[in-house]
Amino acid sequence: MYHSMFAGYTFYYDLIMSSSVGVLVFMSKTLNHGIFYDLKIASAPDCTIENVQLDISKNSKRYMIGGIYRHPGRNVEIFTDQVEKQLDKLKKMKLPFLVAGDINIDLMKYGTHHVSSSHVENLLLHNCCHAH
Repeated sequence: MYHSMFAGYTFYYDLIMSSSVGVLVFMSKTLNHGIFYDLKIASAPDCTIENVQLDISKNSKRYMIGGIYRHPGRNVEIFTDQVEKQLDKLKKMKLPFLVAGDINIDLMKYGTHHVSSSHVENLLLHNCCHAH
């Protein structure tokens, strides 16, 4: 269905738990792109993470574009550890990146909730900014 709705685009998806949530990324066929298998964030028994990481290039510019969905109620500490591993790999690659998605972490609890604080500090240590 998506192939016919969005001509000129390739779509990538990751769907683990159900048919109603997950990650779907559309990429224009005018760009060189493919899945970045080395940057896939692994799920754990108590932390399902659906994600797609794409290697995008055009001319001499290269980027990583990612989409992430962390299911509510899943272990945030494991999620933060898994994301940190990905950010460490990106840092070594010196590759600009953009990651968007729904991580289901209440960042308003930064000062009062250890797990939220740890996630935000991890992002800041890797020079990331977070937007809603």
